[in-house]
Amino acid sequence: DPVSEVKGRLLLAKEKGIHTFQELNAEIWKSLWYRSFIDYGDDYLNNLWYLTIYYAITSQGGKYPGCFTNGLWGWSRDVQPWNFYFHWNQQQLYWPLNAAGFHELVNPYLDFRFNSLPQGRKDAKEIFNANGAFISDVTERRGYNSLSETANHTPIAEIALDFWRQYQYTGDKTFLKEKAVPFIVDAARFFESLFIKETDGLYHAKGGAGYEGWIMLKDGLTELVYARVLFSIALEALKTASIDIPEATKWKEIVQNLAPLPVLPVREELISKE
Repeated sequence: DPVSEVKGRLLLAKEKGIHTFQELNAEIWKSLWYRSFIDYGDDYLNNLWYLTIYYAITSQGGKYPGCFTNGLWGWSRDVQPWNFYFHWNQQQLYWPLNAAGFHELVNPYLDFRFNSLPQGRKDAKEIFNANGAFISDVTERRGYNSLSETANHTPIAEIALDFWRQYQYTGDKTFLKEKAVPFIVDAARFFESLFIKETDGLYHAKGGAGYEGWIMLKDGLTELVYARVLFSIALEALKTASIDIPEATKWKEIVQNLAPLPVLPVREELISKE
């Protein structure tokens, strides 16, 4: 009964008095700002930093992460554009939070991604006939993937590295074993399916697209780079958690025999000296 619930809460607030809430609110914000004091010596950068942290504190601590476009707020009128989680944009909200000491604000995002694994495993099997989990660049909050971006394979690897970063900052062994390792392993299992050993003895990436593009690339840079980092991190995470799985041997072999990044020679005058 939402009406009765609201009336009850308002009555309780009235009995306590507004000053009680103002004082508590001020103390909480004071303690939060003390955790991330920064002075760049530049007013613009200072304001940008504190605005970023304010948005994070007020919109990233719930059951679901706030959207990258506006957190809790509409940008103009009652409008919320891009009303999904666009991974390439969404992930950038969390990169400064660990360094600022707000590890708890990263957890709702990681929980959201962890809870989407069942759907990711289903899509990996049905779309790619692969083990592990697939996460599209665009998802909704239940973890259902947009199927328009299935040629872009790297979000699952990038999110796995977010889990590893959270462990590196917190040292939380329970988090490592219960969430980080399972997610990283699912990412590595999926990535294993993207590589094939060719006659040169090296593992090459199958066809995949870069970000916001649909041109199919063989040995795409992002796939090769994330494969090297992801498999290396997976091996390190398993070792740290004292967990042994049979796939680890294959992942080590892939890292040791991964195709080099494709490069093309260009004339010196085409390279900007600046």
